[in-house]
Amino acid sequence: MVIPELLQLLERQAPAAPVQYQNENNSGALLAVHGAFCGAAVLTVLLRLYVRIFMLKSLGADDYLMVAAAICEIGVVICFVGESKAGGLGRHPALVSPDDFALFSHWRFFHSIIIMVGISLVKISIAFFLRRFVQGQVYRRFLMGCIVFLVAFTISCAGTLIFNCGTRVDANWNFALRANGQAKCFSNTTFTNIGIFNSSINIATDVLFALLPIPVVWKLQANLRTKLTLCFVLSLGMFACVSSIIKTVKQAHALQDPDWTYHDSFFMWNNIEFNIGILAASLPALRPLFVKILGGTARFTSNNSRSPGHYYDADGLAYGKSKTDKRSVRKPASQYYKFGSRQSTELEDLRRGAGTKLGGFTSTVTAGDDNSDKIMLEDEFHAVSTDTDNQWTASPPNGTITKTTTVRVSEF
Repeated sequence: MVIPELLQLLERQAPAAPVQYQNENNSGALLAVHGAFCGAAVLTVLLRLYVRIFMLKSLGADDYLMVAAAICEIGVVICFVGESKAGGLGRHPALVSPDDFALFSHWRFFHSIIIMVGISLVKISIAFFLRRFVQGQVYRRFLMGCIVFLVAFTISCAGTLIFNCGTRVDANWNFALRANGQAKCFSNTTFTNIGIFNSSINIATDVLFALLPIPVVWKLQANLRTKLTLCFVLSLGMFACVSSIIKTVKQAHALQDPDWTYHDSFFMWNNIEFNIGILAASLPALRPLFVKILGGTARFTSNNSRSPGHYYDADGLAYGKSKTDKRSVRKPASQYYKFGSRQSTELEDLRRGAGTKLGGFTSTVTAGDDNSDKIMLEDEFHAVSTDTDNQWTASPPNGTITKTTTVRVSEF
């Protein structure tokens, strides 16, 4: 925001500017960067919805919040286009007429509110996402406290932006109201200090939500490679922290820079922080889609047409492999969803046939001479041996077994 006195000074200097300076316009480059980030973020959210709806058939509060954040991102890009059309974005302020600058400031007013709400929605979405995995009331209450704090912090920031000129909200873009004394607004110094304080809180919450998922993911029932991958993807939020720090440094000098709209550095980094947050929060949810695509590619390029199926929990993170796979099988989550497997035995079926409850197990299925691994037993009569003396805890009635199958179960 530029005070009227500075704007008048810039107007007086404008006629002396060289022709090349007058024709410079950086709005095309700025819009290209913002458009690319927006496209990547929105596409990621759409893929997330595809996985949740069509593959996992489960939508949570974090998904709805992320959709709202994506809508905010689209609104931010619309504001950037409006600012460019007004003639302020990417132009030297000295060459922008007062009327055009007022229109530019009007767009920037709504822009500031939308992106601030969007960043908070991303963090609240991550908090709801983590609450589904944490165990223990202390951790869950802590996350709920973070959600309450973020809501209150967002309302506070919005109030500062909207009412920094008191009840004359239109004074945020109508500078004549300030000049004739009809509105009294925060000075540039006060407004900058408030912004830096809010940005400091924003950096702290960025760091918190970038590191908080790591201990949660580490406790998931998944193999080490899966855990490391998820931790890396979720830690992309650290890049959002870096963007937030750079944005805060730019913010400290933005209102003193007479040429601040040409590069628009503060809002550039602010939007980068927003988009990286969306990407970091949404990429882990795409794991089932990546596995399905990579699995299809492997089947297409492999001579062996049989591929072990994968079972995912309702969030698409914890998973197990088909029992026909000779590799180790991790502990199952409460519910798994099957993708692309024709030959597999449900873990709960094996547990039901055992005489004692097993904390976790691996299984090896040995089939007949034709190397078929298809098990055809009635659901009520799965016979499982837990020792080496071939004593079965249950046996099916006559006529229900169509193939002799041996299942070896061992605890781990």
